[in-house]
Amino acid sequence: MRSERGQPPRGRVLAAALLAFAALAAAEPVPGSEVEARVRTAVVKFLKRSHYSPNLVDADALAAEARRRSEETGSTVWLEDWLSRELFRAEWAFAPTDARPDSAARYSLPFDPVLPRYLNDTDTHTGSNLHAFDFVMPVGTPVRAAREGLVARVVDGFTKGGPDPALATFGNVVFVLHSDGTFASYVHLSPGIRVKEGERVSRGQVIASSGQTGYSGAPHLHFAVHRKGPDRIRKAAP
Repeated sequence: MRSERGQPPRGRVLAAALLAFAALAAAEPVPGSEVEARVRTAVVKFLKRSHYSPNLVDADALAAEARRRSEETGSTVWLEDWLSRELFRAEWAFAPTDARPDSAARYSLPFDPVLPRYLNDTDTHTGSNLHAFDFVMPVGTPVRAAREGLVARVVDGFTKGGPDPALATFGNVVFVLHSDGTFASYVHLSPGIRVKEGERVSRGQVIASSGQTGYSGAPHLHFAVHRKGPDRIRKAAP
C-alpha cells in the first residue's frame, strides 16, 4: 500500500507550487502585475485541482503580497519557496503547533469489527506516517470516526487510484481534529464523503466509504494520527 499524499515534508502543496512557478522564477525581471496575475491564477487552479474549498486561502491577498515583494526585491527567485510555505500554512492552519497527545484518549477501529487484513507498509510508512495503519477492505466499506472531533479538512471528488506515484495528490481524505490538538487522517476514500468541514463527529460515526483513490496499490483504508510541530511539519503522534 502507498502512503498518504507523498508526505512529508510539506504536503501535497509543494509539488504543485514548484511546478506552477518553475518558469516564473527563472524568467527575470518579471513585471509586478504579471507576478500578481500568475500567482492568483496558480492558486485558484491549485485549489480547484486539489478539490479544496476556495476559502482555504485568499488568492487575491497572496497575489498582492507576491507583487509587493517582487517590486521591493526586483526578483522572483524567492517565489517558489515562499508560495509553497504559504499554501502549506493554509492547508494545515486548523492544527495547533503545541498539541500534547492525550494518553487517556481511546480510539475505536475506524470500521466495523469484521477483521479486515492489516498490512504494515514499511516502505512508505516513514516520517509523519511512521505509525500509520493500512487496513485492506473492499471498496465501499463504511469508514467510521475512530475518535470524536471536528472535521477540519475534506478532500472529495477524486475517482482515480493505483500504484502510480503521479496519483499521490489525487486521493480523497478526511482530517478530524481532536480535543488535544492531534488529528486523524482517513485516506484513499471513495468519492461522496458524508461529512463536511466544520461538522462535529462522534466516535463510531460513519464519515465516508473506503476506496482506492490516489497512490494506492489496492483498495484499503490508510489511517494515522498526527500532530503539527513548531516547524509546521506534520509529524507522527505521539
